[in-house]
Amino acid sequence: MKKTLLFLFMFVSILRCGMAQTQEELTALKEASPVFQSKYYKSHVWDVQRSPAIPVAGEEWKLRNFDRPYDASNSREIDWGESDDRYLMFDIELAATGSNSDDLFGSDNRYNVVLRLYEADGTYVKDLCSYGNFMGFGDKGFLFNQTNHYGTFFANDNYELGALLTYTPTTGVLTRLSELKSYQYSPQLIPPPPGFLSVLVYNGTLQSIPLSPNAAYSLTGDLRAARVGTYSAYAVLNDKENTSWSDGTTKDVYVAWRIVKADYDMSAVAWDYTEPFVWDGTTKTVSLTGLPEGVSVGRYDNNTATEEGRYMAGAVLVYDFSNYNEVSVPGLNWTINRLLIDRPVPTATSFVYNGEVQGITLPPSEHYTVSGTTSSTDPGNYMAFVVLSNSRNMGWTDGGFGSDIINWTIKKADYDMSAVVWDYTEPFIYDGTTKTVSLTGLPEGVSVNSYKGNTATDVGTYSASAVLNYQWWNYNKPEVPELNWSIENLALSLGQAQNAEAVATAYPNPLMAGTVLQVEIGEEHGANANAELLNLSGLQVPVTIEKQSGAYRISGLTRPGVYFVRIFTPTKSIAVLKVIVK
Repeated sequence: MKKTLLFLFMFVSILRCGMAQTQEELTALKEASPVFQSKYYKSHVWDVQRSPAIPVAGEEWKLRNFDRPYDASNSREIDWGESDDRYLMFDIELAATGSNSDDLFGSDNRYNVVLRLYEADGTYVKDLCSYGNFMGFGDKGFLFNQTNHYGTFFANDNYELGALLTYTPTTGVLTRLSELKSYQYSPQLIPPPPGFLSVLVYNGTLQSIPLSPNAAYSLTGDLRAARVGTYSAYAVLNDKENTSWSDGTTKDVYVAWRIVKADYDMSAVAWDYTEPFVWDGTTKTVSLTGLPEGVSVGRYDNNTATEEGRYMAGAVLVYDFSNYNEVSVPGLNWTINRLLIDRPVPTATSFVYNGEVQGITLPPSEHYTVSGTTSSTDPGNYMAFVVLSNSRNMGWTDGGFGSDIINWTIKKADYDMSAVVWDYTEPFIYDGTTKTVSLTGLPEGVSVNSYKGNTATDVGTYSASAVLNYQWWNYNKPEVPELNWSIENLALSLGQAQNAEAVATAYPNPLMAGTVLQVEIGEEHGANANAELLNLSGLQVPVTIEKQSGAYRISGLTRPGVYFVRIFTPTKSIAVLKVIVK
């Protein structure tokens, strides 16, 4: 700083004395200007695109797409040396067609600005360009347009590739020496690194402070670390005599940098559960899959169960909490459903008594038991109970969870009464003896307890019925219809008459001629056979009957009508002949 003040004093003295322009004057100019005194290192030099192309003093200027700067002499990137420690400096030379005019020394001279490359030890390497224009002087830096082609930005701050910068320059394009002299910002006034640097994320490896030293300053302190934490370093100017921080101090700058906790990649973590379990008596378990390396399960909660129900599973994770952010997984609602069983359906539930053991038949299953009455011999209404083996965890497919009741029946049988008849086909003929009707064809197990109205002697109509004995506990009551039966006079028994008919011709007078009935008596009748004449009421008619050989002569009838000749022996009737008298 003392050297700079000395040159400024000499420069002013020369102007006051009105001396002619000399090389010493140019030297004094360069030494008085930070532009020409500064060393520009790789970290502060960028190729940029600009908008607008020419800046306007006091208006915003936009620089974008920060990239590696070019060497105008070969149109390649600047070669900063193997250690990236070369630097650039500006110089000024007299030139007939220079782009900068003299407004300091009272001459008509013109000058070009030359950009040169040097080794770290100050050894000259080469000229990058022999002319160019300064523009956009401001607190953020300035742009030097190499050969009016390559826009090279000299920054006072640190930037990264692709950066975008907008600032307000104090100048447009500089064309006079006094403008070059007046710029007071320079990378020689080093912007101090920020107190807190960008944060690094723990990755399990040794990491370095996110700040690169350059030719202006070096770093000391905690420069490498692996674990999460805050670390301290210091930025120390390498040349405290000729450089300073932008605040004018040269003290070591404290720099803090951090490694923060990382995040585990939990994107693949999931519960190994896709659908409800079905109870089967075994223990069901849900667990986590896809845990990243370094994360394990310290404890599960409610992740195992045997019984039907809904559960909420959770997991307590074990991980490197000192270097990783907290990890957790959401709980899982999971279910064990009841085992659903089809209700058993018997093949039949209604039976008829047959004297044998009968009952319902159910498909066998380990999932239920059957109790109650499932078989019997006797008629009746019965109940069987189908009980689930585990009603807590099982249910029926059609709904419900309790016991199933099966009602079934053995009905009373019916006797086969198809062969049962009364032993009566036609009316009896009165003969003074007792007549009886009774049942025949009764099936096994059925007998007659008593008859009513089944016996009679006299002519008349009767109603016969029977009270039956039967197995009422096994059979329905057998039914037989009542029988209307009768004992008739002879006249009513025409069907018994032989197929012999005599017809007498009626006379006008009441007395009618006798009718001879030619009756073949038959040898079996013998001589003891006799005959009598009966009317339709079965009463004997007083007539004269004379027995003749093979026939009877009947005389004494007084009126026409239908009569019957009964031929009989002393013990029984043997023939009845119908006689019609007209």
